[in-house]
Amino acid sequence: MTVYFQHVGQQGAARDFPRTIGTPDQGLVKFHWADVESHLGNLSDDERRNLEQRLNLSAPDGFQIWGIPSGARPVLRELKNGDFLLLLEDATPGGRFGYIGRVVTFPTIECHDLSQHLWQQSKYSIIVFLIGGLTVYPFAKFCDSFGYSLNWNPRGMTYALRRLNGSQYVSEAQFIREILGFYPDLNTERPAVDDSLVDLSELDISDEEGRRQLRAHIHRERSARLITEFKKRLTNYSCSVCGFNFERVYGTLGISFIEAHHTKPVSQLEEGERVSLDDLAPVCSNCHGMLHRRFPPVSCKQLTDIIADRFAAMV
Repeated sequence: MTVYFQHVGQQGAARDFPRTIGTPDQGLVKFHWADVESHLGNLSDDERRNLEQRLNLSAPDGFQIWGIPSGARPVLRELKNGDFLLLLEDATPGGRFGYIGRVVTFPTIECHDLSQHLWQQSKYSIIVFLIGGLTVYPFAKFCDSFGYSLNWNPRGMTYALRRLNGSQYVSEAQFIREILGFYPDLNTERPAVDDSLVDLSELDISDEEGRRQLRAHIHRERSARLITEFKKRLTNYSCSVCGFNFERVYGTLGISFIEAHHTKPVSQLEEGERVSLDDLAPVCSNCHGMLHRRFPPVSCKQLTDIIADRFAAMV
């Protein structure tokens, strides 16, 4: 994953953010495929289909759009889906970044017609489709974190952030989470079963007339929105029981991966009882399975004590 940043300038931000990014007053602008399809006639049918599928899958609720001048092509030659783009409104000591977006997808060739349609200028022809959020990350803090001089003038250019190793951030993901407040996840494939909603440990296996059936007791079903919001608000994706961190072990593959454990079993909820964010705990897959090995489930505190006792016995 690579983090790119572009100096937009105060005038450019004031002019173009309301059109395709958003503002604190109006919120995020959200486009859908139908809004841009007719202005991508220079792309092949196959590429248009691929863009549509990717956007519908990874940004079903809408996306933002940004255009970068052709001169940035050498800097963006290795741009990939999943990379990040930070938009710097003002590069003065009191300036700030105004938006951070994750690249959902982008056309492989420049799209002057779409640029003209969106910004009334055809020169912003390197188009990127993004999901992200507005921010107020100070330019001074950015310079201090990554070793840039506060007097440095990026002059409207686009750059790849290459100084992470010398900063206080362990990973690009940690940096994004700190300044944006959440980490934008991209769906790359649609799972047959949403693993954030159903755990094998919470499936009810029963016998009926000699025929073995597998039934999910989702009558008191989990809320997909609740699980999504819970994971979005996390600032630490380590297991609350054993401390395991998927990103630390698996690298970018494990970014933001964690399971949500109901501290009160779904099966014990009263009719109409609601589950809140406080009823969920972040746990790794192993601990999640162990928590549900007994009924009622072991508590997170009890499992932490079990692990501590086992390690103490090995010393």
